[in-house]
Amino acid sequence: MLARPSRFSFALTAVFLAVSGWLAWHHELWRDEMQAWLIARDSSDWSTLAGAGHYEGTPPLWHFLLRLLTFITHRPAAMQVFQWLLAGLTFFVLCRFSPFSRAQKTLLLGNYYFLFEYGTVTRQYLLGTLCLCLACLCFPRETKNPWPFVLALAGAAFTSTYALIVASALGFAWWTTLLIPIGKSASQTETPSVPASPAPADPATAPSAQSAARPPRSALTRSWGPAAFFILALAVAVGSMLPAPDTFYAPADGWHFHWDAERTARVAVAFTSSQLPLPRPPGYLWIPPWLTDFSWGQDLAALGAVPLFLLSVFLLRRSRPAVVFYLVASVGLCLFLQVKYLGYVRHAGFLFITFLLACWLAAPTFRPDSRARIGAAPGGWLLTLLLLVQAVTGVWAAQLDGRRLFSCGEEAARAIADRHLEKAFIAAWPDASGSVIAGYLDRSVYLPQSARLGSFVHWDRSRNEQMTDAEALQATRTAGKGAPTLVVLDHELGDEVIRRWGMIVLGPFRGSLVPFEDYFVYFLPGANGVP
Repeated sequence: MLARPSRFSFALTAVFLAVSGWLAWHHELWRDEMQAWLIARDSSDWSTLAGAGHYEGTPPLWHFLLRLLTFITHRPAAMQVFQWLLAGLTFFVLCRFSPFSRAQKTLLLGNYYFLFEYGTVTRQYLLGTLCLCLACLCFPRETKNPWPFVLALAGAAFTSTYALIVASALGFAWWTTLLIPIGKSASQTETPSVPASPAPADPATAPSAQSAARPPRSALTRSWGPAAFFILALAVAVGSMLPAPDTFYAPADGWHFHWDAERTARVAVAFTSSQLPLPRPPGYLWIPPWLTDFSWGQDLAALGAVPLFLLSVFLLRRSRPAVVFYLVASVGLCLFLQVKYLGYVRHAGFLFITFLLACWLAAPTFRPDSRARIGAAPGGWLLTLLLLVQAVTGVWAAQLDGRRLFSCGEEAARAIADRHLEKAFIAAWPDASGSVIAGYLDRSVYLPQSARLGSFVHWDRSRNEQMTDAEALQATRTAGKGAPTLVVLDHELGDEVIRRWGMIVLGPFRGSLVPFEDYFVYFLPGANGVP
């Protein structure tokens, strides 16, 4: 029979899989999710797929895994099933192997990040989080084999910039623990699993206090190979996503090294909001508070960032690996938000993931059957408070996504198929509007802004960002050689444009939770008025 902790972990994971499976079933993919699937599906070869990172700003691991799925099926639902399985595995690792209390693990059922932001919305961030959790599980203690730990860190680094920063901090925390004496070894501060050996009879053979403070020389020797491998992996991961010279990807648009007090205030709001994400009006679900006009709420969040950060450091202070990791990762993430890209909730969420993993490292025991009280582990009571708030927000976001359309793209694609028009010549602008249609209909569409037939957006500077509707219609007519055409947009055309081109409105599809995910489909008759 399974031990009690195992039964609890499996039972809680089963509940999580049931809830997250229901959410995945009711979640409509939006353009960012579909973009990754289409890159994996329609890239001509593996080298082209790897090169997509220079335009997407992300390492290639997620695209590579999706590519393997496309060999089995072209249905984008396969990506959601894969994400669902990753979410269940991540949740199980946290439930079975983390040292958190049962109450804290139960609160993870509704956690905003694990249930919704990373678990339901299908992006590469959950994969990075899973790798980081595995790294904490394999965190080497003195003579423990470091290779599983390093491989998990390398996997995280190949998922996103944010996971790369956190993985670098986790590796730095371990190597500084090995290289710098800490007075007592980690095993001396934890509950020993075997009795201590008796002291040597000869005082001359007894280890000195200084030598006892250092890890065994063999542990230091074994660390250099994994360290070199991880540094090489970081270099490759960074190189795989360096912006191409002609990229139009937004985060590649320069660095902000000059002092900007308003930007710093927005980073402070991002820090607080990442720990305490609160329910927001449906129209602002996808727009983080640090990207909106400041109000008293944002001011309060900005002022609370420093006390919250210092409190976290104070609660973690007794574990040097945990506090070093938390300091390096948090400062690194905030600096990236400051000088490069402010990002959205999914990006700032790694600030909370950092605190969660730091609490894992700082826990008094790594035994999976730990039944510590809620406040027993370092940061325990604060972690419980954060998990409680996030559970409320997670349940709110989940029910909102379950009741409303996250994106209207699937509904528009279904309407096109129901009218048996899926094989018609289709044009879409802006380019990103065509991604969901191309994904669900399993085909390419004409993208006037890029003047090409394709499915995903190629974020290069050859695109005509300023193209008007009239110019796009003319380009579509030329590319389609006057054939009857379906036009898919994320905005309505004016009545004058509709009359001038003799277009027929096939139906607006409104009500999406995500901005710019309403769809408007028009039928453009042939050049000679032929339907």
